[in-house]
Amino acid sequence: MNRLTQLEVATAWGNLLAARLLLGDAEHTTLLAHPELRPYLLTLLDPHERGEWHHTAGLHYQTCGDYLEAAFHFRQGGAFERAATTLIAQQAWLQAHHREALRDLLRQFGPTEVQPTTWAKLKLLSGDLAEALQDMDSALAEYAQALATSDLQLKARAYHKRGRVFKMRNVAEALAHYETCIQLSADAHLHAQLVAASVDAAWVYMEDYRDFARAAEHLQRAEVHLPESHAVLVAKWHNAQGEWHHLQQQYQAALAAFLQARLAALESQDVELQLNVVYNLGTCYAALGRFPEALGYLQEGRTLAVRVGDRNREGRCNKGLGEYYYWLGDYQEAVNYYTAAYAIFAAMHNQLWLTGICYDLAEAWSELGLWEQARRYYQEGIALTQTLEGERYRAAFQELASRFLVLQGSDLTTRTQQILAGLQAYGALTSQECAQLLGLSKEQTLRELQPLIKRGMIIKQGKGPKTQYRLADS
Repeated sequence: MNRLTQLEVATAWGNLLAARLLLGDAEHTTLLAHPELRPYLLTLLDPHERGEWHHTAGLHYQTCGDYLEAAFHFRQGGAFERAATTLIAQQAWLQAHHREALRDLLRQFGPTEVQPTTWAKLKLLSGDLAEALQDMDSALAEYAQALATSDLQLKARAYHKRGRVFKMRNVAEALAHYETCIQLSADAHLHAQLVAASVDAAWVYMEDYRDFARAAEHLQRAEVHLPESHAVLVAKWHNAQGEWHHLQQQYQAALAAFLQARLAALESQDVELQLNVVYNLGTCYAALGRFPEALGYLQEGRTLAVRVGDRNREGRCNKGLGEYYYWLGDYQEAVNYYTAAYAIFAAMHNQLWLTGICYDLAEAWSELGLWEQARRYYQEGIALTQTLEGERYRAAFQELASRFLVLQGSDLTTRTQQILAGLQAYGALTSQECAQLLGLSKEQTLRELQPLIKRGMIIKQGKGPKTQYRLADS
């Protein structure tokens, strides 16, 4: 074939561009085949040439910073290990920009295509991605595949990550995973991993078991191995230390710890961690009665969560704002924020936080005297506690029912609910006052009171006109 002249080449390029079979920049210094044309052109190449083309394309996209496309081409060219390591090395950027496409590409890899440690890293990445997409069942399954690795560091990370997911479902399983991670980390001298798992275990003992002695043991172990230069771990440790004080109503000590956590979190540039600390600062200031500071931190946390698309922490900040308005006695506004949090946790199937928000809604609706709504969330919360280990919420719901006896019986009539609500409000009522409350005769009122006395929900004191009725626990 005769060699084409430069003019003929330029004319050919121009014709191909005009037909949109080639795509190029304004100066035509970079030319690419149209995406729909590429599969056909590849069929004209033999396997070796096709592999070379994919390798060259992978290098091109890697240079351009399009790591997903680069990994795709490396994989198509048979360079499975290089494709996998590209995804692993650029996982933070890829998760931020191409979650769904990244997930599709990860699903194409098989365990025999890459080295065992690379496979474990891919499974950890797949689990992180599933967790970010709120697919917790898939996250657990992906992390489980990484448990088979002989690399202790990766195995410890897999146990820790599974524990984090189980924290939303079954705290006993979460704790078992954390403890295994701690043991593996200690054996392999993985101090950073040991600190992270110890802090998370401390949270379980504090929040779910109210075992502050065991929580303190884990926090002390973490402090011994805490690398002061690791801003994320320093922030997490101070944050947990603050919560340890907060839950024991040592609010000034809690505030000091949370402020230290805030500084370290800002230094780390970890948005997720900043959200956690901001939420805790808001609730701590509220407990101290410093409501303007509380509102500022809670609103900051919610705004930040919405901006970064963190639904879990958006829900937590809504919960915190609901608590803020509950403390102020604005129960309707509290209900509004609690309801927003409920919708988020229900959509995420986050049973732990959903249980807590059911308690909050039952309490707020009870304060408003709207018993049908209150009982709905009370009963849902009680059902959810059966799926969770630990006594934290069981005891809380028992205490709530002792404060608002109407919650205990879905079979109570509207009139008996009115009686209980009246006794809740006034402390004690005579039979005449009960009759006035119900708009009934004395005889009809006595018939309504008798079932409550038999069930032990109210007690009768005195005789004759001075007879009074009180709640059984008052």
